[in-house]
Amino acid sequence: YLATEALNVGGDFIEAGVFRGGTAIIMFGILACNNASERTLWLADSFAGLPKPEWHEGDKGGKQEAWDGLSKKWTASQFELNKNFDKFGGWYNELPVVSLGRLGQWQDAHREILAGWFKDTLPTAPIEKVAFLRCD
Repeated sequence: YLATEALNVGGDFIEAGVFRGGTAIIMFGILACNNASERTLWLADSFAGLPKPEWHEGDKGGKQEAWDGLSKKWTASQFELNKNFDKFGGWYNELPVVSLGRLGQWQDAHREILAGWFKDTLPTAPIEKVAFLRCD
């Protein structure tokens, strides 16, 4: 609901923490359904799991192993993200932009992937204005 309301505000949509792309696909659908051609959907993810915490001396114990397992569980590749966009983006087939055979071009022109840690990618991303930001 909030993403549809954000269409009333100028700026791009961002998802920070994309994982396999489920929410990003819905966000892209909202943009595509509204032919929001002036907007970009920015997808930020490390594609390397979660960043390692800084362990304090004597605090590690079994936490390191638990963290490594958790980080692997929440890791998805950029290939998997793109595959899911291709697979689940099929519901866009009823859109006028798709019926003209241009969804792939529309998707390429309005979706940008920021691969890497947020601290490295977000500050330098060429995003001028944000209408909607989802952090996960």
